Amino acid sequence: MRLLFLLLLFPLLASAQSFPKNENGNIEYTNVVSVDTTTAESLYSRAKIFLASAFSNSKNLIQSDDKENKVLVAEPLFQVTDKEKGNSLGTVKVKLIIQCRESRCKYTITDLYHQFTNPGGYNLSGGNLENEKPINPLSEEAFQKVKESASEKLNAFIKSLTAALSKSDNW
Repeated sequence: MRLLFLLLLFPLLASAQSFPKNENGNIEYTNVVSVDTTTAESLYSRAKIFLASAFSNSKNLIQSDDKENKVLVAEPLFQVTDKEKGNSLGTVKVKLIIQCRESRCKYTITDLYHQFTNPGGYNLSGGNLENEKPINPLSEEAFQKVKESASEKLNAFIKSLTAALSKSDNW
């Protein structure tokens, strides 16, 4: 009976921390947001304003700002938490590329990397979220919680980014 329960539960647990993968098997969130009759300049401006308002570390957030080609490259940090206990599990740093063209904007999120130093100064970073196991003595259970929290945070971020890009410039 226990074996049957575990067999039924495993797919639910496995899907909880699954990430979208590209053709090379690497984690990659990507999509094109279509916004009819909106200039590339307007979409680019919306993306910059959204990033500045979404992250408190916006000063160091944008790594590359190509105004001519309407491309932003940023490295935002997402706080990850243990939902059950409510405690911090550190941050997940990602690479975010936003490319704007007439009436559409493409985002790509890759390179998810977990960083965590406990209050005693001990490094418990799990490393690349594509890894099955953490690179440091962080427990595998905690690493799975990091992945779950990162997935939830990224999905919420993408929803907010899409809404910000789709929003009209009219006040």
